Amino acid sequence: MKLEKASDEWYTFFDLAAAQTGRIPPEILEDESVVEKLPILFRTLRGQKVPEEQLDELVRKLRSV
Repeated sequence: MKLEKASDEWYTFFDLAAAQTGRIPPEILEDESVVEKLPILFRTLRGQKVPEEQLDELVRKLRSV
């Protein structure tokens, strides 16, 4: 299967590869406002309670990257 550059499948492949090696995709790290919200994401992934409004803000920021 050949991946078309910049397709959803292409991004998924590289995002999964980065996650597997414990890295955050570089384009995410370029946005300082997203980077400062990453601890909220990590706490959520660990199952810790995070206020709903903080999660909503994180989702908005990630979608804009």
